[in-house]
Amino acid sequence: MGQGIEAPRRFQGRSDELGGADISCADACAEFQSGGPSAGRRHSQTVAFFVDRLTNFRCRCDTPLVSDPPVPRPLRRPRVVTRHGEVFVDPYAWLADRSSGAVLEHLASERAYYDARLTTSAAERAALLTAMHEGLPKRVARPVGWWGADELWHRWDRGDEFGRIVAGRSERVVLDLDAIADGHGHVALGTFEISPDGRWLAWSIDRRGDEGFRLTFRDLVTGTDHDVVDRATAPGGAWDAASESFHYVTMDAAARPFQVWRHRLGAGDDEHVLTENDERFRITTRRARDGTAVLIESHSRDTGECWHVAAEPPAARSIGGRHHGVDYTAESWTRAGVPGFALVTDWRAREFRLMWTPMSDGAAAPPTWVEVRPEEPGTRLYSVHPFAGHLVLDERSGGRRRLTVARDAAPAVATQVITSRHPAGTVCLDPKTPWSSDQLWVRDESRVDPAEWRRIALTASEPIAPGPPAVAAPVHAYVSRRLRVGSPSVPVTVIAHSSTPMDGTAPALIYVYGAYELVFEPHYDPALSALLDTGIVFVHAHVRGGGEQGRAGWLDGRLGLKTNTFDDVLAVADAISDGSAAPAVHVDGSRLVLRGMSAGGLAVAAAMSRRPGRWRGVIAEVPFVDVLNSMSDPTIPLIVNEYDEWGDPSDPEQWAWMRTYSPYENLPPAGDRPDVLVTGSLHDARVPVHEPAKWVAALRDSAPEWGSRCLFRCELQAASHSRPTGLRSRLEYEAELAAWVVNLVGRR
Repeated sequence: MGQGIEAPRRFQGRSDELGGADISCADACAEFQSGGPSAGRRHSQTVAFFVDRLTNFRCRCDTPLVSDPPVPRPLRRPRVVTRHGEVFVDPYAWLADRSSGAVLEHLASERAYYDARLTTSAAERAALLTAMHEGLPKRVARPVGWWGADELWHRWDRGDEFGRIVAGRSERVVLDLDAIADGHGHVALGTFEISPDGRWLAWSIDRRGDEGFRLTFRDLVTGTDHDVVDRATAPGGAWDAASESFHYVTMDAAARPFQVWRHRLGAGDDEHVLTENDERFRITTRRARDGTAVLIESHSRDTGECWHVAAEPPAARSIGGRHHGVDYTAESWTRAGVPGFALVTDWRAREFRLMWTPMSDGAAAPPTWVEVRPEEPGTRLYSVHPFAGHLVLDERSGGRRRLTVARDAAPAVATQVITSRHPAGTVCLDPKTPWSSDQLWVRDESRVDPAEWRRIALTASEPIAPGPPAVAAPVHAYVSRRLRVGSPSVPVTVIAHSSTPMDGTAPALIYVYGAYELVFEPHYDPALSALLDTGIVFVHAHVRGGGEQGRAGWLDGRLGLKTNTFDDVLAVADAISDGSAAPAVHVDGSRLVLRGMSAGGLAVAAAMSRRPGRWRGVIAEVPFVDVLNSMSDPTIPLIVNEYDEWGDPSDPEQWAWMRTYSPYENLPPAGDRPDVLVTGSLHDARVPVHEPAKWVAALRDSAPEWGSRCLFRCELQAASHSRPTGLRSRLEYEAELAAWVVNLVGRR
């Protein structure tokens, strides 16, 4: 490619605007300029223009574009640091100052370089984006709550970006997010809670992407907004039973949710309820399912405490106290006529069990809790949802999500078990289904099957009514397999087009995460279907550190055992490449692309450092790659809360754990490296943008001749830690990444 980008010669395709004729590059440029843009625009902009206006085209032009801008190379300003007797030289520490004009200028140059290089995949990107849009149902909807007896749905119609929340039967719009966005590229809905009397809505929005949500109260009778909370709040909250006050959570200087406040509608100053002073803990609040209490929970990685709040004064009373190494969550549950709390806890039960304690003025220690459902080997219990007369348990068994229903008089005996209808699908319960309901709202979907919402009677195992604006699963040509590879075995989900051969000739995209016991559930993804249609095999490696293998899998991939995560990534890549994965999964080991986000970005970066020649390409989205420096800076948001996941750098032994794998200090050799695409966001509150910026700079500095093959997609506008929140913008983002992958490994 050299210094110029070779673009195609002719646009071949039909255009109603241009009479359906083939269009030469000269004609294209003339047409483009006649449409308004000034003369002298780059040919790459012409390509982009016709990408938007033509479909099913191929562009073959050997006219070179103007040269790429130079590869960004920030200045080296060495900072010397000594930690635990080891001297470190950090040449790019200065990139951590986001208020610096020089830093912002460098990030802008990175984005300009990425955008210039992106023109090489314009045609592929357009084709993929078209396929992704075609994979969307005409209407997408998910339940978000209840308004009296009416279900509330977050609905996207064709053309919507953020959608709107509507009442199911009347179709009345309760909250129009597209109107609220008013042209903003980022809008994230945090809180959405309707008061018990149906009069008030507490709702919050983040417009920057820094997860500081602005809380507002709307009168649903008049449609007017009142009482804006003038500080950044966390998502969620709880109304009291009288619909007079709302409990919400605020954040400290490190963006940690740490205080609960009570807001009285129309009153003056808000009342303080509770402060969590331990920086390892994050606090949340919600309304009990039966409406009898406001519940507060505070959790570190392995310890929890829960409170219930009395109405007057707003005093929080601990339910079970705090005991190091004991985690539990609580839900109101009147058992045999005695008011109390259902506790899901790991006390003497690694995969959690269900216990109960009566309501009292003081905290009840674990030895006094009553077991009502013992730990089930191989089954991770997540939560309990009491209904009038029944309990619904949210669990994972054999790696698959399931809902277990039992009568509250016999919680250890299942009356029905609800699982996905799809081979590699998932189910989830709408947690806001009213406590008094005799039906469940259950969502069932897979990555290639759109979500179907089913009403299921608590006393029956079959749907008793069709789901509302849900879409029936289409007849498609995709095959899903679940298998285990390596030793110890790693669960893997493989999805491919039915026509894609599994004989070692097809390329593959491997996706990993592997931290916090988090599971990326297989939600429907039209972007993935478009990628599968190109002949690429999708492989989701459920590595240790994540939650697919329950609490045991997490414990085996954190702290001093973190390198097990990276071992699993390589084991999966080897097994699917040499044909040892069963049943019948064999891909081309020379055409593997690895992708991971955040902690998954750390996993893919570490795997690349270990064996760079294993991969054709690596996508590291908002990657946590500057582990040693970030974990040593408690002023960075959420860092102290992370000590129980990665380690405390003040401890020499724990420092040594992180030193062995931190990608910034463990760069891959300068020889056989893959192409790399890195993302970052200026307003990211979880992984500061300087982490990917420093890593990219260090990678290029250590292999200058390779530097042009490393791209950094830095988002300078409002954007969150994860992918874009808008429906169209998310698909555009996915099309960019998918086109990059297809250009590397090719179509079938």
